[in-house]
Amino acid sequence: MQLEPLSQFVIYRQIGDHLDTDRDNYYVQAVIRNGTTSEIIDKILLKNVGNGEYKKEWSVINNTSPFGT
Repeated sequence: MQLEPLSQFVIYRQIGDHLDTDRDNYYVQAVIRNGTTSEIIDKILLKNVGNGEYKKEWSVINNTSPFGT
């Protein structure tokens, strides 16, 4: 999969422990990495949207490298 600059994606995480009543105290972070080099591209703090669901919309960053990497 190749990502186009400025494309929008929803990053989503479900915390599945239905017995955990303390979900409001979680901070869920997504780390976006280069699939080839594992270099960190971005870190995103996901928003709690209720029921153990965390998500945030993310835009692919614009590549400013003259080599396209």
